[in-house]
Amino acid sequence: MELKELTKSDFQIWLTMRRTVLKEVFGIADGDLLNRIMQENSRYFTEQEIGKTHIALVVYENGSIIGCGDMCVHSELPSPDNLSGKCGYLMNIYVAPEYRRHKVGQAIIKRLLSKAQELNITKIYLETTEQARPFYMGLGFKSIDNYLISGV
Repeated sequence: MELKELTKSDFQIWLTMRRTVLKEVFGIADGDLLNRIMQENSRYFTEQEIGKTHIALVVYENGSIIGCGDMCVHSELPSPDNLSGKCGYLMNIYVAPEYRRHKVGQAIIKRLLSKAQELNITKIYLETTEQARPFYMGLGFKSIDNYLISGV
């Protein structure tokens, strides 16, 4: 198993994995909605400073991609629970079904957390499903109750 941090030149690899996640995790079928989302993802990736404001990883096994993960890096106002104000939002975490429960996801998260430490990020968060919650909690994530979300 080999983890690779992507660069701008890996745009097509990232785009392929993002499409896989949108289809397999979010259940978005081929069509107009997926095309619009992919167009916005293309814009997003080209605007980011890859390796600094966006970290993207893929995992290879025998030359094939078997997983991926991303961290969107941003700042918020420094606060008691985040003095630096630097945040990392983990997303696009995916492992091919036949490689699940083989520590691939764990390797992705650990590499992203290591990268966050390199970048002096002091707050890392993610959204998860109930099914994946024990996995993330086993890696040290905690549930927080005081957040709300708006679809603005």
